[in-house]
Amino acid sequence: MGAAARAQARGGLAVAAAFLERAAMLTPAPSRRARRALAAARTKYEAGRFDDARALLATADAADLDHPDRAGVHLLRAQMAFASRRGSDAPPLLMRAARELETVDPDLARATYLEALSAAMFAGRLAPDGGGVVEVSEGSARGPRATSAGAPF
Repeated sequence: MGAAARAQARGGLAVAAAFLERAAMLTPAPSRRARRALAAARTKYEAGRFDDARALLATADAADLDHPDRAGVHLLRAQMAFASRRGSDAPPLLMRAARELETVDPDLARATYLEALSAAMFAGRLAPDGGGVVEVSEGSARGPRATSAGAPF
């Protein structure tokens, strides 16, 4: 884990992701392995390695995760759907993740609602029921208020 942090600090996302992936695979405790797989998946995603990130996300998702980590899995899955396919499935996935994050991290929930709105605007008429701009806007308005001055809306 330390090697991954040093690699990431130097901007080597691919190397950091490889260290995190190896740490996850070598971790015997299922819950710790899942958290490390989630961290590796996020770093792989940031490095643009979506297929590798999906495989690691499946590893994390198969474990019995606590609420914050489960919300993290759903958020990353939604972000990957939007980034890789710009698909119409992204707005509802992002909305689900935002709702889950409300109790865990209200500022991240607000940022996720903003991502959902961007995804809904991009999807336009192709957005599925509940994923259109109006529905996402209304859902976002019901979400938590920003807790810090720098938080989105």
